[in-house]
Amino acid sequence: MQKLATVGAIATEVADTWTAADASTWAFACATVTVGGVSKFIRAVNNKINLVASEPNTLASYEAALDVGDSTDMIVWLTEMSDGLVAVHTTTNLWIWDSDGNTYPVIPGTRRTKKQVKTQDDGGTGNSYDDYGGHMGAALSAGVLHPMSGGLWFYENGRIDNVAIDQIGQGTMNPYRPVPNISNIPFGNRHYATVVFGQWIYSIYKPPNYTNTANVHIMCGYYQDGEITWRTLLTDSKDIIGLFIDSGEAYRGTGGMSLWWISDPQDPATIPGTPTANLKHIALNADGSPRRALGSERGTASTTYTWIGPEVDFGLPYETKQLRLMTVESENFPTAGAAGVTLQLGVYRDGGSTTAVGATITTAGTNTTEREPTVGTTDTGYRFRPYLTLVTGASYDPDTSDPRILRLKMEARSPDIIRTVLLPSDKRNLFEMKKILRKLKNAGVKTIREPETNETFSGRIIAVNDTIHNNQQAVEVVVARWGVAA
Repeated sequence: MQKLATVGAIATEVADTWTAADASTWAFACATVTVGGVSKFIRAVNNKINLVASEPNTLASYEAALDVGDSTDMIVWLTEMSDGLVAVHTTTNLWIWDSDGNTYPVIPGTRRTKKQVKTQDDGGTGNSYDDYGGHMGAALSAGVLHPMSGGLWFYENGRIDNVAIDQIGQGTMNPYRPVPNISNIPFGNRHYATVVFGQWIYSIYKPPNYTNTANVHIMCGYYQDGEITWRTLLTDSKDIIGLFIDSGEAYRGTGGMSLWWISDPQDPATIPGTPTANLKHIALNADGSPRRALGSERGTASTTYTWIGPEVDFGLPYETKQLRLMTVESENFPTAGAAGVTLQLGVYRDGGSTTAVGATITTAGTNTTEREPTVGTTDTGYRFRPYLTLVTGASYDPDTSDPRILRLKMEARSPDIIRTVLLPSDKRNLFEMKKILRKLKNAGVKTIREPETNETFSGRIIAVNDTIHNNQQAVEVVVARWGVAA
């Protein structure tokens, strides 16, 4: 451990100075807590924690060590909670420590992995980054977040919940799930480093290991009324480790703060090798949200952004619908061209591939724009999932541009219901007609010819009924018919 003694002047590039602790004084994790009105420093080593009220640089100054959990479960992180408790994150569970020195586990059903058991039996320390459950947890409201292989656990006031992104809607008829034809869906992976500022949460969500090229995400969550609403902040083609929110950007003159991470980290197995890692950041607002004010970094030029919405069945889940219109309300679009943006509307129909709807939108300013699909071709389905693709131009200015999409509306129609009465003829009697028609009832879309013409349309026979027409027995056929191109 080292103490920051003096902070050097940034303007003149004077280095900071540090005072090292005794060689025997080191820690896996550190925190502070108030006990009996006295602020104390906590250090964690292996599965033990020590407290000290004076400077923590001398081992003899510490109080007697307190055990947390099993001797083989290493403490990897400590989190100070708002109610005077300390969350102790170990490789297998989350423990809560109180000022009386009591600790108790809070996550149910945890167990060691096969690798952890083998490492324990061998007496070694072969656990890797992926085995460290709880590494870089964070305080949230009056509770704490604990990322691990079994989920992202949130403990608050005696209650423990798994709030991982892939737990949304579990136990309901419509759970969050991966869907066809959409890549990089954040599902079935794992939460890693997690940081919090106010009500805003940022969490790495990706597969294990260091060399992933897909499904690497930084998720953004908003906590309100006991629930977290998740959205994707960014998706990367290179792996990510570590998250950190700095204390502000005063040195850059833009206010707010930044979220930092390591992109493309080097696999420890390849060390020394050729370093590949980069330190990256994204600017945040003063409240910790990703929404920045004008005059600061907001997106980048020559970049494609895609938003994919929830699936909609218009309240008729078992009825085929025909998409007729998409309407978008946009605001503050820059001047069209290289300095502007383009916007494309589209849908996924019944989990299929993308279908663009209408021409690209380039109109500057504030507008309500309508786009129609190609009627009679790729416009029908049971379920429609809208998407928007926005592309910034080569000279788009992130500091002065503020394009917004306010609302998106989809309009679809169910089929027209046509009632047709058929009379027997010298070619086919009433019984034969009813027999043929009833075989076609609810048997899918059929080609139907208009009476007394050579025109045909696609329709579905939904009812065949006996009726009387002009005092004569007849057959009533009820057909669901779709709109056709003009």
